Amino acid sequence: MALMNGHSVRCAIDEGAFLAAAARSQARAAACRRAAFYHWSAPVALQPSDLLEAAQGLAVRHFYWCSRDRGEEILGVGTALRITAEGPDRFADSARAAADTGAPLLLGAFAFGDAPLSGPWRGFRPADWFVPRVLLRRRGTRTDLTLCGRSVPGGPPREPERTLRLAQALARFIRPAGTRARLIAVDPPAAGSRWRQGIAAAMAAIDRGELQKVILARRRYALAQRPIPAAAVVRALLAAQLDCAVFACAQGGRTFLGATPERLVRTERSRAFVDCIAGSMPRGQDAAQDESLGAALSESDKNRREHAFVVAAVVDALSRAGLTPRLPAAPSLLRLPALWHLYTPVQADLRPGVGLFELAGVLHPTPALGGLPRDRALAFIAEHEGFARGLYGGAVGWCDASGDGELMVAIRSGLLHGPVAQYFAGCGIVQDSDPEDEFAESCLKLRPLAAALREAMDG
Repeated sequence: MALMNGHSVRCAIDEGAFLAAAARSQARAAACRRAAFYHWSAPVALQPSDLLEAAQGLAVRHFYWCSRDRGEEILGVGTALRITAEGPDRFADSARAAADTGAPLLLGAFAFGDAPLSGPWRGFRPADWFVPRVLLRRRGTRTDLTLCGRSVPGGPPREPERTLRLAQALARFIRPAGTRARLIAVDPPAAGSRWRQGIAAAMAAIDRGELQKVILARRRYALAQRPIPAAAVVRALLAAQLDCAVFACAQGGRTFLGATPERLVRTERSRAFVDCIAGSMPRGQDAAQDESLGAALSESDKNRREHAFVVAAVVDALSRAGLTPRLPAAPSLLRLPALWHLYTPVQADLRPGVGLFELAGVLHPTPALGGLPRDRALAFIAEHEGFARGLYGGAVGWCDASGDGELMVAIRSGLLHGPVAQYFAGCGIVQDSDPEDEFAESCLKLRPLAAALREAMDG
């Protein structure tokens, strides 16, 4: 399969056409004294996921994305340009940088917080976006291969060859044979008791009127006898999580990946779309029990209150951005493999100067990932959660030159580094929350990635 895919890439590449585009762009850059991107594209007979192992094996920056509901799949490999930012203005700074560069397609993520990342998140930035040198993008049944570069006045004359060498290396890569390896899932010492103590502290703060809602996350580890193959984990998520967007961001030997059901914001043709997902109930063992649990979620005062906090915050954020939100009168049910969720879609027409990154800045973090009041909830999380969230709970996705793009909330996710994985799940704590119910819910949310990790090590 890998040889066939490599053959498809090699046959598709027209080196002469790409080099000619680069030469024309370099001449324009020199004349205008302004950097510019150039690219060349052709259809190919493969899927972006077919080259996941190659991207991982070459140990270069890469990004994978699959959104089934939109028929969209992306693999970007190599870096033609990187945009990073930190601090409270990282969303606005990223928006300005993207607009100034005229980048054809940006791929990347925003971390949960705005401070520099360290420890297991070393190599990532609070805002971390890049223009890929090699792009495979499937829309519907068609996949296009795009080679991209950047002309800079006075820049290196052989810069286009870097893109060609990367594409050729991807084409030559042969997928290594998998071997089984033992995987052990463990909790950090005293993690369960600490998490329950955090819930008790949150409920006490809610009773005192200091908080209305706060999200507390917990973390598990998986340890293997060999490096965990990120591409195999992604494939397992693709096979099992049919109602989620599957993603992977790889940088410096670390891969952040997951399968998330929650959209932070999508922009398309001057409209914005936001998902409100909060309030959960486990799925039933049979059809009758399943429907009963879904109905119980719809009628649950605790869950409807938790959901209403998120909807109100999203409506307020969009209104503060000068938009007019439109939404249904009541939430519906979202059915996922392990959980029911309450779900409310919100739409709004965009106005000039307000795009994907700007909206992400006013929406993040929603009460579904932070809490209310926002600042008090974030301070509570920092004090009681016990680990740095990094990219978990942030936003991951893409944005094109027209301003269309999509950012998903980076939940149901984990970080891989060699033979170690850490993966995360959070629960919304409100008045009347039950610590044991919340713990059971967190276990359900951890299950999809745990299963994908096990499957990846079995092959």
